[in-house]
Amino acid sequence: MRTVVGVLAVAAIWSAAVSAQEVSTPQTARQALLEMFFSKTSGTFAKHLPAVTLAALEKSGALANLQQYSLVAGQLQTQGTNFQTFETGSELLSGEDPKTRQKVEITVENDALRGERDDIELSFQTYKNGEAQRTPFMPRMTFTMKQEARIWKLNEISVTIRLPLERFLRRRSHTRPVIRELASVARSRTSTALEEANRTSIRRC
Repeated sequence: MRTVVGVLAVAAIWSAAVSAQEVSTPQTARQALLEMFFSKTSGTFAKHLPAVTLAALEKSGALANLQQYSLVAGQLQTQGTNFQTFETGSELLSGEDPKTRQKVEITVENDALRGERDDIELSFQTYKNGEAQRTPFMPRMTFTMKQEARIWKLNEISVTIRLPLERFLRRRSHTRPVIRELASVARSRTSTALEEANRTSIRRC
């Protein structure tokens, strides 16, 4: 009997310690960002907006429209999109549409935590039938999170577009003959129209 009571006591103490640890563990900026955009709980988007921004949105009446962003996860699941979010590691999100066989991956390129500020830089990559899709522009977004009343708030979003010149020039060289051909056709049609107009004018005279 004493053995059973001792085991139960140890289990109770261990459970209480784990619960206390979970309560005391603060939310990371990355977790806050994921909760803001992909939580199924209504109101999480507004929860991670700064008080000044929230007040301005409420005054303008735009807050109601922005609340829809906190329901992204539910909308994606309703559309049959399979996606996963990751609170740690190099990958933030992976989503795939089984119907179109299109996939998108969001990668954490840099996570710079400095005190009560965290800059999370993200890159995006799309796939079609398992093959990476190349785009002329390669955007990156940095989400600047700052703590306010011990809650991570989205303070700023910056977008950087990288344009590899070699790829851009190669695409331009491929499209240049097509552009020239279209311009030639346009000039030919314009010339024909002018000649026809001159003939009509001469006949009237």
